[in-house]
Amino acid sequence: MEEIFSNGSTWLKVDFHLHTKSDKEFKYSGQENDFTKSYVDQLISNDINIGVITNHNKFDLDEFKALRKRARKSNILLLAGVELSINDGANGVHTLIVFSDAWIENSNDHINPFLSSVFSGKSPQQYENENGRTSEVGIKSILSKLKEFDKDFFVVFAHVEQRSGLWKELDGGRISELSEEPLVQEYCLGFQKVRTHDNGEKNRVKIQNWWNAEYPAEVEGSDPKSLEDIGKGTKHTFVKIGAPTFEALKYALMDHKARVSERKFIPQHSYISKISFDGGLFGGQSISLSPNMNTMIGIRGSGKSAIIETIRYALGIEGEGVGEDKKYKENLISHILGSGGKITLELVDSQGKKYQVTRIHRETPKCYMDGELLDRIDPKSVILKRPMYFGQKDLAKAGENLGGNSLIEKMLGNELVSERNEIVQQEQALGEAIKTLLSISQKEDELEAKKERLETVKFQINKLDSHGVDTKLANEQELLADKTSAEQLASNARTIHKSALDAASSAKNGILEAPKHRSDTNKEAFADIASCRQNIIDLLDKQIELLGEVDSETNRLQEFSTSVAKAFDDKKEEFAEVQRQITAELAKQGQTGLDISKYAELKVTKARLEGEIATLEQHIGSASEVKSKVSSDLDVLETARLKEFKSTEKLLNQLNESQDAIKIASEFRGDRDAFLEKLKEVFKGSGITQANFSKLVETYADFTAIYRDIENASKLLGAKSATFRDGFNNSLTELLTYQVPNTFEVNFHGRPLEDHSLGQRASAMMIFLLSQKDGDVIIVDQPEDDLDNQTIYEDVIKIIREIKSDKQFIFATHNANFPVLGDAEVVVACEETGGKFTLSTNSVDDKNCQSRIIKVMEGGREAFSKRRQIYQQWEG
Repeated sequence: MEEIFSNGSTWLKVDFHLHTKSDKEFKYSGQENDFTKSYVDQLISNDINIGVITNHNKFDLDEFKALRKRARKSNILLLAGVELSINDGANGVHTLIVFSDAWIENSNDHINPFLSSVFSGKSPQQYENENGRTSEVGIKSILSKLKEFDKDFFVVFAHVEQRSGLWKELDGGRISELSEEPLVQEYCLGFQKVRTHDNGEKNRVKIQNWWNAEYPAEVEGSDPKSLEDIGKGTKHTFVKIGAPTFEALKYALMDHKARVSERKFIPQHSYISKISFDGGLFGGQSISLSPNMNTMIGIRGSGKSAIIETIRYALGIEGEGVGEDKKYKENLISHILGSGGKITLELVDSQGKKYQVTRIHRETPKCYMDGELLDRIDPKSVILKRPMYFGQKDLAKAGENLGGNSLIEKMLGNELVSERNEIVQQEQALGEAIKTLLSISQKEDELEAKKERLETVKFQINKLDSHGVDTKLANEQELLADKTSAEQLASNARTIHKSALDAASSAKNGILEAPKHRSDTNKEAFADIASCRQNIIDLLDKQIELLGEVDSETNRLQEFSTSVAKAFDDKKEEFAEVQRQITAELAKQGQTGLDISKYAELKVTKARLEGEIATLEQHIGSASEVKSKVSSDLDVLETARLKEFKSTEKLLNQLNESQDAIKIASEFRGDRDAFLEKLKEVFKGSGITQANFSKLVETYADFTAIYRDIENASKLLGAKSATFRDGFNNSLTELLTYQVPNTFEVNFHGRPLEDHSLGQRASAMMIFLLSQKDGDVIIVDQPEDDLDNQTIYEDVIKIIREIKSDKQFIFATHNANFPVLGDAEVVVACEETGGKFTLSTNSVDDKNCQSRIIKVMEGGREAFSKRRQIYQQWEG
């Protein structure tokens, strides 16, 4: 069954209550030689991976061996058992006893001697049936008899609500008394066929109240009376085990809250399913990983940290989270992979699709699906959902800076994408509105300057007009206006032609450079697409051809403009003579300070300024509307920021309720120090004192509040009020889009985080990592280096066990708490011998793996007592 466990512990369907033709109640009319095959075929058809043969008060070793041998070939585990009718209660209590292989190993049969001992004085004919009852009286007595054989077993009470079932036959007081017996607590691990929850005389709720010990697992068994009955029923039991053994099944029942379910769990998250090495120190070796908990173990220098680093390298996780020892890690990769060494990761996304990521040393990662290269695909963002990596000491480094906003960002950043996108959009909208407002303010200054210039020009023109210059130079003015207009038109036409030609040529090149695609599935559609593509190219060619005609007309226009300019130039001497005559006439009248040569230009300047002033006045007329929009955009931005804060509060409350170690309180715009520092930064060199800045911070919530009350806010600064008002308006966009940060008070075990040691902060960081919903893969190298053992068990391991069905964990560790109490689905044992590294993959349920853990793992005293029972079971 090794291939079933290639990715560690897995969920398998179990039938705890099976009968065969050796049972008098089981009917079989087929050929004797066909029974074994027919029986196993029924198990296969009903997807039963583990079955317990529990005939009534009977065990047939030969039949069992034949069934087990056949079942193993189909990756089915059969366990020896018996349905024992214990002499207790009114009608006896039917109890399923499941025996370890020690009861029948080496062809020995210790089960029948046990049956003979509890049915002493009775022949098999008398008790090998459904109604046979043990001579030995009482459940406790039977358990004591089993214990005397010094071989492992466990007990499941059969069809507990029906006749001869434990709940049906014993009253509440007797059930409570029985639950307090140490042997019952140790060996009675299941109730079969529980159906009634809280109604009726006996039900689950009542039994849970009467049972003065841990309530056992609820399991199912088909109790077949024929081949067709095998696996029947609407309810089923699945157990998570990592080895095809009695011991693994027993431990699953002992840890039934995590390992027993009515349904088979299928990963709904993305994960790494396999790591393969080609070349380098691990060349030719592969590691299959579980979607859940994986631990790399081994003595120091055995290569477990190296595996963590190669995973990081293959995914292209660089920079953030790598830590200060980045150079060391780069050298480590070179040492591990060597020249041309390659690592391949097999990935599974949240929809179950499979991918391969390969990275050759010193090259970029490449991603494939079904052998086809997926260009420009980043596996750590597209396939795996937010994998998080922490190398050695990275937790401590993160914990050192942990607290406030940085911690919240690590945990909630991806949860608030929509809210933050909305904020960014509103900030952009506000920025545009402010830009328009500032532009209008600039235009107001420009308008005043142009009006002042116009008055000067008009004064100069009027002064000349008073001497009749306008009449005498009318011809020159007209020709100059003609020249100016023609030159402007020719220049504009040339600019427009060039712009249109560049745009058309660029558009055509864009279409030509777009990759052509051929599709066998959508042949007709892509034929139409190709036709449209060619039509666009043809139309653009026509446009380019038409622009050639425009160019010709532009050239003609230039010729006309040149002609008009020449006509003006030809009359320059004539104009000059007229100007000399006017100047001479004015001189006779005593007017000697007038520059007649500038008159025509002054008239052109006057016309231009009047047009520009009209345009500016039109723009400035919308100032009130723009100011109103700025105010409205500020309201929308404030609402968006408050919405993000409320979403953050909601997520933090969920985190606070999910665990007891860390509690976080938050305050909207609570970072007044950051507000003060921003004021000092923007108004640096203004001469405004910190005391005055502090007045603003104490009075106003943020810069928006100051903007809405700028006159009163400025008055708080006394003599510097004008300086502040001008500086505020000059930095309006920067100030109004600035968000005073929210504050978060983080308490770890009832005390502020900053009051804890770095190791304890690292513990807090680990708990935060585990509490995040938005991350499918967590990779940590030797977390115990930064965490204390009490935190590892009391906080970290407990959270891991609760959430590992929804995440993949990959740890390299020396601490036994992680694989043992974390119930690792996969344990990769790393060894180094003579410079050669070897890797072996198993589950904690595997005996060889258990031996390695006991041999090489370091463990804390705090957790040893909790592990002792598991260790003793492994060694036994």
